[in-house]
Parts: sequence; C-alpha cells; structure tokens
Amino acid sequence: STKKPQLVSDVRRDKRYVEARSETRSEAALPILSGDEVLGVLNFESREVGYFQKTDLPLLGFLAAQIALALKMVDLDERARRWQERVAALNNLSRLGGGVAPLETLLQRVADAVRMTCGGHYAAIFAGDYTRQELVLLAQSSAHPLNIATGARLKFGTGLLGKAFELGETVNVRDVRKDPMYLFKVPGVLSQVCVPVRVGDACVGIIDAQAQNVGEFTADEVMFLETVSRMIAPVLRPATARSEKSETTRS
Repeated sequence: STKKPQLVSDVRRDKRYVEARSETRSEAALPILSGDEVLGVLNFESREVGYFQKTDLPLLGFLAAQIALALKMVDLDERARRWQERVAALNNLSRLGGGVAPLETLLQRVADAVRMTCGGHYAAIFAGDYTRQELVLLAQSSAHPLNIATGARLKFGTGLLGKAFELGETVNVRDVRKDPMYLFKVPGVLSQVCVPVRVGDACVGIIDAQAQNVGEFTADEVMFLETVSRMIAPVLRPATARSEKSETTRS
C-alpha cells in the first residue's frame, strides 16, 4: 500500500504481522514495482531478531527489480499470445462474411470467438428490434449450461445491455456486484462489457461478454470487441428485419 520497503526487527511487536511460522522473529517485505504499478511483494522472514538491516535494502531491491522485469516479460508474452489469437479469430470470421456462411452460423462463430478470446465464460450477440423496443438474443456461447434460449428478449433501457444500446456506447463494468443495473442471468459472473454494434448513427445491436474475474475486460479486449462489432454491423439489420417478420407471422 505504501510502495516502500518494510523492515521489522521483531514481528512480535508489530500488529501488522500475520503469522506464517511461529518461529519467525524478523521480516523484510519489498514491493515489486514497474514504474508506479505494484506487481507483487518480495518477502523474507528470519528466526533471528533484527536480522534484516537497511544496508540489505540495495541487494533486496535489486532482486525485486529483476523479478519485476521477469513478470513484465511474462505479461508481454501473454499479451502477444492473446493478440495473435484475436487476429486469427478476426481472420477466420472475415472468411465467413459476405454471405459465405449462413447468418446463424456466422453469428454463432462470432459468439464463440468472443467468449474464447475475451474472458472465456459467456458471450452473446443481440439485435435491436425497434418495432417492439426490445433487444433480441441471436447467438450465445457459454462455458456452462444455461436456461437462456436464443430468441430471448430484453426491453430497451433494461440492465447494462439496454443501457449500452440506448447510449450507443461501450459499457464496461469491472465488478457487476457493485452495479445495480446488472441483471443476474449467468452464474459466477463478476465483470461484463457491452459493446454497441452501429450502422452510421444508429445502434443495431450489442456484443455482450461476461467473465468470472473482476476487471477482466481491458482496453485491449474492448478494442477487439469494437473491431468485431464493425465486422458484423452490416448483417445485423437484416437479422432484425427477419426477427420482426417472424414475430409478425407467428402473431
């Protein structure tokens, strides 16, 4: 919390100490920093009182810096791998566009790609039905069985999906437990991002992604989803029209 090293000569006299081993007497804890970002903590404990001194800090700080560098390299490798997966997904989806694959197949592939590359828990594609003022679920992909069927409807302005649709802007919620607009539909979800699909000034649909981790959807994920939204925008207007026609026929 302070981003500064902590040296404790005798942990028995420090209320902050959380006992891991009863024989511990002294402790040194150093933040692992990358700029102002705390990546972790490097911790040492000793059986001897006063074992760690200020003169030890340069060496311990050097070790923390090396660990920070290693962690950043791992993070960069992971980000590069994820971008490769997203580029591959975009390439595969582009091959299905232009009428090569049926609309239902395309949208299902999109939902699967979004889930697998963004959070891995749940993803869905909704189209806007302006006649009934509702969002229509066209495709979804889930890591677990759900009691939600395609064709399900949600009133405009309802929940985070409806909010994103009405605003025509991305809504990214780090922790849905703290947002009263989240509608509990998918068990285990902690974060959600809703990206509008736009044609000109009109919002024609929503890409929904939900994850089990707080703050799952970073700027990288949002950029990928916005790219996908531009890719599927031309097909969602016909999808909405067919949905409206189907509803009229059934009635």
